[in-house]
Amino acid sequence: MVMQSKRLLAYGTLCLGLLAPTVSFAQAAAPQPVAPQAAPVIQAEAPDALLARIDKQNAAFSDAFFHFKMVVKSAQGSVEREVEFTTKQKGNQKRLVRFLSPGDIKGMGFLLEGPGVMYAKLPAFGNRIRRLGTSQMNQSFMGSDLTSEDMSAIDYAPSYAASAAGQDGAETVLELKLRPGKASEFPRLKMWIDPARALVTKVEYYDAAGKKLRSNLRSDFQKDGEAHWSPGKMTYVDHRRGDHKTDMILVKSTLNNGFKDDEFTQRALQQD
Repeated sequence: MVMQSKRLLAYGTLCLGLLAPTVSFAQAAAPQPVAPQAAPVIQAEAPDALLARIDKQNAAFSDAFFHFKMVVKSAQGSVEREVEFTTKQKGNQKRLVRFLSPGDIKGMGFLLEGPGVMYAKLPAFGNRIRRLGTSQMNQSFMGSDLTSEDMSAIDYAPSYAASAAGQDGAETVLELKLRPGKASEFPRLKMWIDPARALVTKVEYYDAAGKKLRSNLRSDFQKDGEAHWSPGKMTYVDHRRGDHKTDMILVKSTLNNGFKDDEFTQRALQQD
């Protein structure tokens, strides 16, 4: 609008100069100042809506394959154990985990068939398959700071009610409380989010009394699909174990591989 006004003013001044040469530039009417427009009012996103958008970003694929390296460290930083494993996932309710190294757990695997339904293949016990109970899913995973529950996918919005907890720089902070009828080792969460990309960059885990039990830092995000981002590194810190740490490093990921349902069965878990 301002550029158009300037063009019109220039054109009008030229015409005046041609038609009435005695009229000076000082006599030409000055353009009227354009009143500045008020900045648009941006409405803050509702906490539950942001949580639902995170779930949507986390599930922005039909299936996925991930290759991870897990490094378990003492509170002093010395390496206690290194583990490599792969994860095949279809939707949020089917997941198959296979361990590649070290040798004492090579061939071991886990199968998630649905919410709370997990099976383990144990080569040390003749490759027998056994279903894990709820208490077993909450135990330490391979001596790390993760549990078997962490290996299963979670939709936050159906499980937790969210409320705003302020801003931390450009990040939005939410407090999450477990919804009635839902079960988790961690009934309360505090979550830091990059709202532009719906990415969770940090999670703090609390018990019902508000004691912080664990932290999870996520960094080095890489886009591995049109609408999906994966953290290249996740660091879990268990405050109950003197700040014992586990790094999860993403080695490789592929999305939308065309996995079939029969690749997520107990028979598939039994196969090498």
